[in-house]
Amino acid sequence: MTINVIIPARKGSKGLPGKNTKSLCGKPLIDYSIETALEIFDKGSIIISSDSEAIISKAKEKDLRTILRPKEFATDNSPIIDTLLHTIMFSEINFGIKISNILLLQPTFPIRDSNELRKAINFFVDKKLSS
Repeated sequence: MTINVIIPARKGSKGLPGKNTKSLCGKPLIDYSIETALEIFDKGSIIISSDSEAIISKAKEKDLRTILRPKEFATDNSPIIDTLLHTIMFSEINFGIKISNILLLQPTFPIRDSNELRKAINFFVDKKLSS
């Protein structure tokens, strides 16, 4: 079973503009999600969707797949499902990969235990679930 990681990280925010690139305990918020993904998955399974050139550049430095997200999917009112569907369709067309199962890692939740994520992934795979 193949699982792809999607990290949606837009540049805008009403409450804290540029929050995904702001430093938290010495590193940008986006780095926590990228590092967690790299602990568990290979680079080819990770996709960063963003409307921020800075975030796209950071992901490209780590040799990750990137999608420059269209403005209509990067507003305060844009549902995350629209971003995910765009990422899936874009990936099929431009990367030639079919995404059927995803792990969504939102940068605004930086405190994750990779062992807990591994347990969740194993449960998902063992039970033959789908997303």
